[in-house]
Amino acid sequence: HIDISYLNVAGTFFYLCSILDGCSRVIVHWTPYYPQSNGKIERMHKTLENDAIRVKNPATLEEARSVVAAFVDPYNNRRLHSAIDYVTPADRLAGRHEAIAAARDEKLEAARERRAAWRQGARAQSPQTPSSPAPLACSP
Repeated sequence: HIDISYLNVAGTFFYLCSILDGCSRVIVHWTPYYPQSNGKIERMHKTLENDAIRVKNPATLEEARSVVAAFVDPYNNRRLHSAIDYVTPADRLAGRHEAIAAARDEKLEAARERRAAWRQGARAQSPQTPSSPAPLACSP
């Protein structure tokens, strides 16, 4: 049983903390009723709720902990995040994001060079004047 007034007053953050009691977490304080100060954490809560909690619909506290843990690991270690230049949060936190971006840029440049070489080869093999298409036959 969840007290709805508790959720409305305290917000999703405290509800999730109550679910995750005993797990490591960071407590972040923000100004009440000022959404600009907590927008990122609210977005994370919405993602967690929509992609994990509502999908699995845990019935017990242990199921909820399992669902959240199963969501958090791929979210932090495998999912690429557009807000941090398409790297995982774990890579960003470990400082690997610059090396990943450099490797990505090298691959993109190599692909551009291969495409340019392929186009040059295709132009060299095709005739200089394009042939006109055959007229379409119309039947009454």
